[in-house]
Amino acid sequence: MTVADVIGGLASCASVASFAPQAWRVVTTRDVSALSWKMYVLTVGGFALWTSYGVALGSWPIIVTNSLCLVLSAFILSMLLVPERLRARLGVRVDPSSPLAQDRRRASSGLAPDGHRAHTRRELRSSARTSSRSRQVQ
Repeated sequence: MTVADVIGGLASCASVASFAPQAWRVVTTRDVSALSWKMYVLTVGGFALWTSYGVALGSWPIIVTNSLCLVLSAFILSMLLVPERLRARLGVRVDPSSPLAQDRRRASSGLAPDGHRAHTRRELRSSARTSSRSRQVQ
């Protein structure tokens, strides 16, 4: 193993590691407001070209590294381009411990986000009628 191989390996690890935290943050927060879709279009294109270059050379370190970066940056780009509603759904599926997923579980169990029983529209109308009747009697 040469010095160039070690430097190339370290550079590969740094490239992949640079996109992983951003992709995880997008999954957990579903917030992409600070990201530029133009920059990610260029980044995805660049990684696609680097991967193709690696295939043309038959160089598996270039292929593997740039393929991983391509997948991570394409994921971030797709999250930038899809509507917010779909981002929320994907985030719940990928990270079931997220606050949004917990709110959905509570809603399906009949609990409000504060942990108390959620009232249905029918129950709210019924209680409104009852309270208005009690005011009329007084």
